[in-house]
Amino acid sequence: MCPGWFVGSTDISTTPLPGHLEFLLLQEMRGGIVLCEPESLLSFKLSALESTLGGKDEATSVQDHFRSILETQYLFDKDSRDVIDESDVVFSTKSELTYTMGQKQTADFSPWRRRLIESILGLAAETIPKLSQQYPDKFEADSKRIRVLDRSASRMLAEQLAQRILDGELPEFSHVTGQEAHIREAMLQYVLEAEPAADAIATVEESFRRAHGNQILLLLRGLIGRGVLSHSLRKR
Repeated sequence: MCPGWFVGSTDISTTPLPGHLEFLLLQEMRGGIVLCEPESLLSFKLSALESTLGGKDEATSVQDHFRSILETQYLFDKDSRDVIDESDVVFSTKSELTYTMGQKQTADFSPWRRRLIESILGLAAETIPKLSQQYPDKFEADSKRIRVLDRSASRMLAEQLAQRILDGELPEFSHVTGQEAHIREAMLQYVLEAEPAADAIATVEESFRRAHGNQILLLLRGLIGRGVLSHSLRKR
């Protein structure tokens, strides 16, 4: 039985030699012990998955490198067992690793997604203190935090926010005030209700064909109609 030390890397575009040597070494070590850090093992596993996505058009030497990575990962899956020290730390969510893949790109609907969410939170921060004066058992508001205390309060907040948006108080969507009455009514249902009527959906989608307006409405619908905002504000 021979010990070994394994170091993984997410960089699979380098020379084919390291991956091939790792595979040969691990083949020779059947019955041995490999010491490695959990993040190295996870990193190598991601490299194996990524190699299946990007290796078809590469040179033969690079494809051999990808094949070695996959064979090594298969060897881990088939013939090894994990023994983890300090598992309470390793498996803690604070230790979770998130790796990016592919070319660097901006997030979908950026930067408007962030700006809209900030604007909605601003409206909520203005609305909840007023509601808490009328319904102190349903809302909590002070200088440090705002909270929604139950489902009925969530509905009240959603209705207030939807109406303020239709009144043009959302800077990124202020032009909504110029829409016809039946379109505004359909928009109110589309943004506010979890399951709006089919005719309301058709009216809204017909009126806002441009991707920008459609994405704004979808984001508002998720935050308000689908309860993402109220769920967040109900958490301690």
